[in-house]
Amino acid sequence: MTSLIKNLLMVDAPTARRRYLITLALLVLATLAVCLASGNQLRYHDERDYVELAIRLAQGQGYVLADGTPTALRPPGYPFLLAPLMALAEAPLLAKLLNVIFLAGFVVVLQRTVAKVTPQTAWMAPLFVLAYPMLVYTAGTAYPQVVCTALFLCIIYLTLHHASLRVLAGAGLLYGVLMLVSPSFQLLAPLFAIAPWTVKPGNWSSRLVRVVVFYVAGACVVAPWVARNAVVMHALIPISSNGGNNLLLGNSAHTTANSGTDVDLREQYAVGDQLDEVAQNRYYQSEALKWMREHPSDALVLYVQKAINYFNYQPNLSNAGERTNWQAVLIAVTYYPLLAIVLIRLAFWRRVPLSRTEVVLTAFYFINGLLAAIFFTRVRFRIPFDGLLMALAAMALGHAGRLWAQGRR
Repeated sequence: MTSLIKNLLMVDAPTARRRYLITLALLVLATLAVCLASGNQLRYHDERDYVELAIRLAQGQGYVLADGTPTALRPPGYPFLLAPLMALAEAPLLAKLLNVIFLAGFVVVLQRTVAKVTPQTAWMAPLFVLAYPMLVYTAGTAYPQVVCTALFLCIIYLTLHHASLRVLAGAGLLYGVLMLVSPSFQLLAPLFAIAPWTVKPGNWSSRLVRVVVFYVAGACVVAPWVARNAVVMHALIPISSNGGNNLLLGNSAHTTANSGTDVDLREQYAVGDQLDEVAQNRYYQSEALKWMREHPSDALVLYVQKAINYFNYQPNLSNAGERTNWQAVLIAVTYYPLLAIVLIRLAFWRRVPLSRTEVVLTAFYFINGLLAAIFFTRVRFRIPFDGLLMALAAMALGHAGRLWAQGRR
């Protein structure tokens, strides 16, 4: 046992680098195999929407539905990323191959993030991803989760470890892109002020300038899309017009902790189908808020249940044909050990104080669960944040290895 711990947690730099490169190569090959196996197949409704929007953009039709109606129902970031690929060939496989690139980029940033705290376990970054097949599986779909995972950690890394205004402006631009890919990251905007504020050196005024630069850069990315919606949709739509539907899915008489999108809303949808996209969004939002006002105790209980469900292992796939017991078991046996390692590490925060990086990553991970529960929680939405959990677990093992080397078993 002692030799195994030394072999994993206490390796010299050349060995660590060699292991890192070998494991990264294995991860890329495994993800490529998953993507090639799925080919141009699109299993889920959301995938088809993203790819079809990207194809219409590539054809010069604009961001429109199949009948040519302008839309803001789906966030635009991912389709715009896919559009140049669809201009080359209208093949969903290209979207999946793009995910492979972003996954490799995520591993590189993950390794550097861990190295800032526990260099001896940074080589394990691709190993953690390999041991979390849900992320590899998602890379084989035309979903934006892998893109979000890479962008999210990259933004945190840049804002935590770089004081340059130019770098923080770049991080802000990436944050703008991230919000366009997944609007739920708007909820985390206040938390993103933490990282630039903690960068040293500098007094409070210089740190405040860094925060302002970060947010202004992000706003510059989002602003053109907001302006487009104001002109084309004749409404103030920050990013997506699907927020009302998501709020209703998470707050209704038929919603449960893990119901996801499988909620009986036939009565509301019968009315919504008669409205245009903007009016529909407002109607769904008003219906959700109405139910919460009329059932405050039920809404509070449901909120707590959804917050707990943030840590669930049930994938709750929208496509019933894709639901299998082995997927739930696989998620459970790969997710809960990661979570347990992090929780054990947090329990020893007095004995081993948390680094700035660990504090920020922990705050993002757990506060996101509270914010996501305002709408609804599901495994797929948690994937970008599980990347933070991998970083925290690797750091925890690094601390354990250091204590072991000091004889503090």
